[in-house]
Amino acid sequence: MNDEFITRAIENDRYLKALQLINRFEMEIEGELKRVADEFIK
Repeated sequence: MNDEFITRAIENDRYLKALQLINRFEMEIEGELKRVADEFIK
């Protein structure tokens, strides 16, 4: 990676999109873990 690569990535919003995907994935995993835990407790 060099400055040009980082600049282009930021310009193309790839970094922000990647963060959004990670956050969405984390939220979905957390929700699934809570659902499984609730099922297990019942």
